[in-house]
Amino acid sequence: MQSSRLQQLDWTAAVEAEIAARSSLLPSRVLEVSLRGYEDETAELIRGHHVSGAAVYPAEVVVAAKSSRGFRPVATPSFADRVLLRALVDALEPPLGEPDRSSDAWARFNQIPLEIEGTSHVARADVAAFYQYIDHDLLRRELVGRTGDAELADQITSTLEGILGRRVGLPQSNETSHVLADAYLDVVERKLLRRGHAVWRYNDDFHFAAPDLRTARRGLEDLEIALRSVGLSPNDEKSMILTRENFATWVDAPAQRREEISDELEVELETWILLPSTEYSDPEATEVVTEVDVADGPDDETQIMGAVRALELWWEYITTNDPLDPLELYINRGLARDGIRLLRRRRSEAGLRLCSHLVTFEPQLTHTVCRYLRSLAANGSDQPQVFVHELVSSGSHLSYWQQLWLLEPLWKSTTLSPELLRWLDALTLSSEAPDALRARAAFVLGVHHSIGFPALGTLFDSVLPASRPDVVAAAAALSDDPDDPRLTAITRESPLLAHVSAFVLNRYGNS
Repeated sequence: MQSSRLQQLDWTAAVEAEIAARSSLLPSRVLEVSLRGYEDETAELIRGHHVSGAAVYPAEVVVAAKSSRGFRPVATPSFADRVLLRALVDALEPPLGEPDRSSDAWARFNQIPLEIEGTSHVARADVAAFYQYIDHDLLRRELVGRTGDAELADQITSTLEGILGRRVGLPQSNETSHVLADAYLDVVERKLLRRGHAVWRYNDDFHFAAPDLRTARRGLEDLEIALRSVGLSPNDEKSMILTRENFATWVDAPAQRREEISDELEVELETWILLPSTEYSDPEATEVVTEVDVADGPDDETQIMGAVRALELWWEYITTNDPLDPLELYINRGLARDGIRLLRRRRSEAGLRLCSHLVTFEPQLTHTVCRYLRSLAANGSDQPQVFVHELVSSGSHLSYWQQLWLLEPLWKSTTLSPELLRWLDALTLSSEAPDALRARAAFVLGVHHSIGFPALGTLFDSVLPASRPDVVAAAAALSDDPDDPRLTAITRESPLLAHVSAFVLNRYGNS
């Protein structure tokens, strides 16, 4: 791409957006919060970096739990490369538009088929491993068709190839990826609409309103054909056809269950379901690594009772039913997730006794549990440290993604046990653990002054750029001097890293 075109991109807006953006599947990042107030300077540095022809760095992939059995790869591009991708996509004219992933949009998506006159059946489906298999050549064709800008489309797909190392896929849990993914699936939605289907889409979920069973089946068949035309396929386990009445029951079931708990405890649960229970919207992801968690108002014992009861109902269902009904599991899991979120905001330890079961049986909720544990640790509780120690020592399998999240309460803890310090040290030295885990373990050790500068220097040289800010944060947490040559030997690699050092020195340094 011509450097003059790169010069014209709105780098400052892209930097501001990426600083504000959060990943719901990965812990908060120290770099972004360190750059607040330095957006213009950062934009100039990143613009110069890319205009000079610097290569895009390959992203590391951390495999996150998607369900009790499934997984999803989450790529971790460097900040500079995320800014480049966002600036390129934002420059497309006409703009692609950002998809609405709010809880209100999800609720509306579920209600629309019920509002269509004559609906007797509703077909539900979603796409298998959607982000992993988006074809860059087909994406480029759609971008050019929508905007006519072949130059930008080429640069977008070549940037994606540099980040992912192949010409297929989008980075998961990334706002710019959501925009591109939505444009990609719009091709499928248009084909279905042209076939005469009453169809609606939320991300990669589809709903068909049909006047009879035959039309509903044809909708799922046409969806299969349309998806395969763009290199995708439906998730067979989630494809189903429900009668209108059964679909309405499925949509209303969570609210009905909350009402049942409300009657049991004589408390209105709608007052404590403060956060949406959909898997797409995650307000918790707005927290950042160096900010302090703030409880949302005074403790309310009735809210805490309701949250704990939701957790108990989930556990009772898990332990007393075999096989598990997908609808009932969905309902109970959603209530348990909402319960943990409320306990986090209230900083109540009442739900701790069930958290190990959640991490074991619902590994996809590990990040929700660990945000809860972090809030308790920030409030001075030593129970999160005990929880992590017991879980790590239990012999249970913990994926690298789960271990990464289990570090969240530890950097908020006042002290760490010798056993946990040894576990963290082993993670930093691991030749198999992802860089994101090794660097975050080093950060925790740095906060607790339990790692040396030589180890940090070696780690800095071995990890990918996306993980280096955590290593810098660890070094800064050890130091009391911004001019310490052991620290500046790292920060001189980039002015952006110097901001990380200054920010963390102000909070964790010995001064």
